[in-house]
Amino acid sequence: MGEHAFSAILVFILIDIIAGALIIYIYIIIPQGKNLPIEEDLFRFKEDIYQKVLIQQEKNQQYINTTPQNSDGNFQKNGL
Repeated sequence: MGEHAFSAILVFILIDIIAGALIIYIYIIIPQGKNLPIEEDLFRFKEDIYQKVLIQQEKNQQYINTTPQNSDGNFQKNGL
């Protein structure tokens, strides 16, 4: 069984190198040649959404500040 182990390992290493080169070629080399259109709207800062988030955060903070807090914490004692 061990007679062909070295040859088998060399074959597996060769297959691994070929598979790695193929993956690099497919995902790095080929896309570099393509000019993909970039949608500028995706990268534009949306002020209205930011303002809505700030308003919601302020409402949450006001709710937290106006809510009476228990000195025992938020857990109710069940008498056990």
